[in-house]
Amino acid sequence: MLREEIEKVNDSKSPAGCSIEMNNKNGKVVARFNTNEGSTKEAGRVVDKKGGSFSNWGGDKSTVTLCAHDRTLSASAASYYSPYKLKQSMVQRTQMSTTCSFGMYADLARRKQTKSSCAAILTARTLKRYRQASDAIKKAKFYKRAGQDAKAAKVIDYVEKIRAKYMLIDIIANHWCPDNWNEALKTTKDTCLIPRVPDESKEDEETMERLFKSGGRQDKIAFEDDFCKGVSDETLASRLPEKWDDAPADFFKAANI
Repeated sequence: MLREEIEKVNDSKSPAGCSIEMNNKNGKVVARFNTNEGSTKEAGRVVDKKGGSFSNWGGDKSTVTLCAHDRTLSASAASYYSPYKLKQSMVQRTQMSTTCSFGMYADLARRKQTKSSCAAILTARTLKRYRQASDAIKKAKFYKRAGQDAKAAKVIDYVEKIRAKYMLIDIIANHWCPDNWNEALKTTKDTCLIPRVPDESKEDEETMERLFKSGGRQDKIAFEDDFCKGVSDETLASRLPEKWDDAPADFFKAANI
């Protein structure tokens, strides 16, 4: 049964724009308009289990997007606001810039917008049953002594993935990303300035008026293509300790995104 009125919300529990949600258990249908343009919730089927059985209030739901907010930026705005630029105010603290955001890498991987192996590593999630790495390692050793090698191997694999994530977060945020920026900023030939509006004729009047009132935007810094091509590769494996039990016992806590 479809409600006669469209439910208007502003949250992150439903897709941005118009959508239809159907309860697959009782056939109840709700039309919803979500005004939260930043919602990353996607349409699709969601099945929740509680205590081994479906909840009575709708554990099996399907959502279909009817329309979506147009959040498309102009080509110049998309270039200027992309996270792969450095604000001039960040020159002395490059590690604090959005370009070094490991959380964004993980988000792109979850939304299947990158095939980066490093981004995929950052999506690993910790399990609540293990408060820290030492707890998981202890459990793996218990399974090993009990002759349950398959279970022990599964826990060790889990520890390896979380350890890799923790190490990668540190490497990206404190070494790979800021080191590249600091190297490029040593000379003017490796970077260039990106203005907010490179061509005013391609911007609409509303955008130009808004920029004029706000005093414009300061140019951002970008890498020159030649610099990026010259950056040498380094594998994560070359940075990891040889044994997984060499990792600090509390690295789980620091590995959350």
